[in-house]
Amino acid sequence: MESMKEVLEVVYRDIRLCRQMKNDDLCESAIPKLELYLKEGIVLGRKYLVQEQNRLLSPEVETNRILLSETSDILQKVFYEIKTLADKGAPHFYESEDLNTRENTWNNAETMMGNYGEEVHAYVDARLRGENLPTPWRWYTIQHLKASMLMLEIMEQILHELARTEEHQTEETINRLARDEYSRFKKEHDIIRQNCLSSWKDELGDKLPTTAFINEKIKELKEEFSDKELMHLALNYFGDWYQLITQMKEKYGYKHLQKIFMYYFKREILLSMKNNGLEKIDLTNKEVKEKLKHSILQLLEEKISSAGKKVEYLFNLGNHWIGVFRVLADKGLFSATDYKGFSEYMAKLNDGEFRIPCEYSSIKNISRSLYFKPFSEWRYDKVYYKQQEPFERMKCIVNRYQEIFYSNFAL
Repeated sequence: MESMKEVLEVVYRDIRLCRQMKNDDLCESAIPKLELYLKEGIVLGRKYLVQEQNRLLSPEVETNRILLSETSDILQKVFYEIKTLADKGAPHFYESEDLNTRENTWNNAETMMGNYGEEVHAYVDARLRGENLPTPWRWYTIQHLKASMLMLEIMEQILHELARTEEHQTEETINRLARDEYSRFKKEHDIIRQNCLSSWKDELGDKLPTTAFINEKIKELKEEFSDKELMHLALNYFGDWYQLITQMKEKYGYKHLQKIFMYYFKREILLSMKNNGLEKIDLTNKEVKEKLKHSILQLLEEKISSAGKKVEYLFNLGNHWIGVFRVLADKGLFSATDYKGFSEYMAKLNDGEFRIPCEYSSIKNISRSLYFKPFSEWRYDKVYYKQQEPFERMKCIVNRYQEIFYSNFAL
């Protein structure tokens, strides 16, 4: 934008000279330069506007307002000069006039958006699409002057939109952006989840978290944040992002929103543990062992039809135990990295009935794959898998075992 302002200043000077000297050659130089920079500015401005409209509490809004203030004046002055040229019909028709007596304002210039004619609109649209059309008119003709005026108006409108991005964000947009931002935040901070679960596991020892333990951790989480006013806002508007963001706009910036995300994220881990009723499942309990064993036997007997309509077992490879581990680890029954403990538990659970026994060697490399993440974050990636079918099979195993697990434990 800095180069845009410099070009506009030069164009403004050349067009004023053009009028004073009645020299068409100056227009032949100034107008092409103006159109080129306006085209680039509008294309980049539109892309930037889309980015700004899809940012939450953008730190650039104030910068954009300053940019509008600094650029708008020169845009208006250039517009006035070109419009005066166009009104006269061509540069060499000008009569001398005192250039200092008129007011260079946008309103006095009387914008003409929509009144340039179809031919001018079509030319500008083609230029903005990146088409390198042969120039249909001389650079100092009325049509080219009007094309420049139209592009100046478009640029002015983009600058106004950039300066008012937050004002145009609806409740629906704010809520969507907040949810998207929070999802990205969780995906990038999965290590926080692992650290939390690991530290709590150390405190619990071999015991599963009780409701009292989880409530105590939620209390500690509230006390962890020093900005009580910010946390008060978060607690009052939990689940309603629009109200929260509206309250934060005046006093808090983007970085403070990350604090709220961190609070929600850790709180979500605790509430998820609490709502899943993990304290009801004791892996040492005989009844629990029987239910778990029965659920695995059910999974091992599941069958599907392959592409060639051949019926085969859904669970047919040793590494498919990863799917079972993923479900149980996501429920907090095993540490996210306790592959050895899981395989040993399954070996004790198996009395020869498992069609495919669980071997530690089959699951020990989970951490080197996408399966290390919680199931909700699994995404196919060509870097890890050259073929998508094995990944989709593993997803089917997890989905089916989740259904079987819930039907057995009725959580």
